[in-house]
Amino acid sequence: MALDLMPAVPMLAVAVSIFLALAYLLSRALQNEQLALWVKIELAELIVSAVLIAIITGMFASAPQILRDYTGEAGDFREITLAVVDGWIDGFYASYKGLVKLSNFIGQMSSLTFGVSIPVYVFTFGFGGSTYGGVSILLGMLSRLSTSLTTLVFLYEGLRALLEFIFITVPPILLPLSFMARLIPFLRKTGSALIALSITAYLLLPFAIIFTNALNEALGEEKPEAVENVSSPFYSLSAASVMKGVVCSEVGRVPIDTIRGLRNMGEQLFGFISCIWAIPFGWFPGCYATVTLSIYPFLNIAFDLFMSALFLAFVMEYVFESAAAAAGGGGSAPTVIFESAQYYATETTKLIVLGNVNLVLIALIVLVGARSISTALGGDWYMAGIQRLI
Repeated sequence: MALDLMPAVPMLAVAVSIFLALAYLLSRALQNEQLALWVKIELAELIVSAVLIAIITGMFASAPQILRDYTGEAGDFREITLAVVDGWIDGFYASYKGLVKLSNFIGQMSSLTFGVSIPVYVFTFGFGGSTYGGVSILLGMLSRLSTSLTTLVFLYEGLRALLEFIFITVPPILLPLSFMARLIPFLRKTGSALIALSITAYLLLPFAIIFTNALNEALGEEKPEAVENVSSPFYSLSAASVMKGVVCSEVGRVPIDTIRGLRNMGEQLFGFISCIWAIPFGWFPGCYATVTLSIYPFLNIAFDLFMSALFLAFVMEYVFESAAAAAGGGGSAPTVIFESAQYYATETTKLIVLGNVNLVLIALIVLVGARSISTALGGDWYMAGIQRLI
């Protein structure tokens, strides 16, 4: 059973009324006009407090419907508010997902190295390099964006947890406690401040979130969106398409890896495994000599020539397609990588700035509202500890 202190409010009002009545009888008995005047003032304050409690209770009952009418959405206003915050958080997570994808692709491209040895009779020609090694410098920029996104996710997840805590605790606990403090003569200012805090937390904070989201929607096409699908430009590169379609595909990789594994055995082990079948027939010596002296070297040369031809075909295709793209107004692979990273960084930075501006705007509305409401109710606007925490 959930704790609900609201039934204790009228009971305390009756108890305070009885206490004031006894104090008035005591003032008559002692002929103490100061005590009698104090009782009259406190009785008037009690009536004002009862009227104030009735108004605020009606406000808490009607304000959710006003917020629903303002947003034009059906459902509980608490669910609407949480849905807005969830939408912001989902956008940050989507951009973070795009960040992981982009960092993965840039890391792969920067670490892409090649080394080819071409055997020609008794000579071997070799060449290699790292074509995209310089693009790794972009990872520093992405790391800073990751830090900013992580901070925003932490803040907005905290905001969502705070909203859930407020929706659970304010109506049944904090609001009745503030009413009871307002009824007690010696805690009247504290009660008014707690009432202002309850109104701010339960009504003004959701309104500030919904209002800020409406301002974001009013930006229209200028509103920054999450950037998640950043991998598509890389698939248009001839280098990536060839490696993905020929060398790195499951169909092409299995036989290549199998042949490479057989080569790594060495000629003796390869010859022994290949000629086991000949042992019962007494043909093992001849088979072993044939495999180690003729077949194994031929397979090595054939495999090297095949891989060299495949790589040269890959290089030539990339050169020709890059030249065609440049002639047609396109760009090379490094250009595509840079433009993709620039687009992601620009859009994500806009999203991060908007997320921070939203938090500042929400905090401004809440703080100004809390001070104004507390002052209007006659409470203390400065609350030690809470002010510093905010």
